[in-house]
Amino acid sequence: MIQRGARRAAGPLDRCGAKSSQDVSVLAVYMLTVSMLGAPLVLAGCARDESPEVAAPTPRAALASVANVSAELPRRRADAGEGARHWERHCAHCHGATGAGNGPLAATLDPRPPNFEDAAYMAGQRPSWFHRATQRGVIGSSMKRFDATLDEQALWDVAFFAWSRPTSAGLESSTRPVFEARCASCHGSDGRGVTDAPLDDPRLANRSRAELRTVLDAIHPDALRDLDDAGRNDLVDLVFTYLYEPAP
Repeated sequence: MIQRGARRAAGPLDRCGAKSSQDVSVLAVYMLTVSMLGAPLVLAGCARDESPEVAAPTPRAALASVANVSAELPRRRADAGEGARHWERHCAHCHGATGAGNGPLAATLDPRPPNFEDAAYMAGQRPSWFHRATQRGVIGSSMKRFDATLDEQALWDVAFFAWSRPTSAGLESSTRPVFEARCASCHGSDGRGVTDAPLDDPRLANRSRAELRTVLDAIHPDALRDLDDAGRNDLVDLVFTYLYEPAP
């Protein structure tokens, strides 16, 4: 700013070769500032901006295009890692950093926020319900709406971050080999091998873990025969990851 002021003061000198009293006053103030604060202040405006560049958002993969999809279901793969960033800013003070319902304000709320890390409770919850609650709020609770704060993609990112809280750590490394051995020959590694039943079907967001588990037990009894209860639940969770990228 000081440099720009100096150039404006010098402009008339260059054009007219004469000094007005106003020009002299401005120039005097400039010179006094330099002598008191030093050249670094003046040069600071010329310094190169060394701040790191912000990476462009990673393009989101489009989910399968299927008929009869509600407008409120996701169209692109969500990112729970991005959801975690919004969660920390907008949600953690009530719901807790990990969604356990133990945020700093939780004790002041009636009803208190539920524990999203409770696997038994979360087995019956649908991702679409979390999206709707984040978008519109929940009547009869302190949960407010965020549709004016977050765009549609961010709402799904937050929804899947919250919904995925009970998902086993290391799910991909532990369960992907099971999927490849038992499921990929039909469904493909990308989940689109069965054209009329893609695993990245947006309508899957309208199912709970318990509902999908019932379906898999019914239509794939042989493939799942020797998997224990925990293994089957992990396979269900892995199938849902075709709708979202898990948080790191």
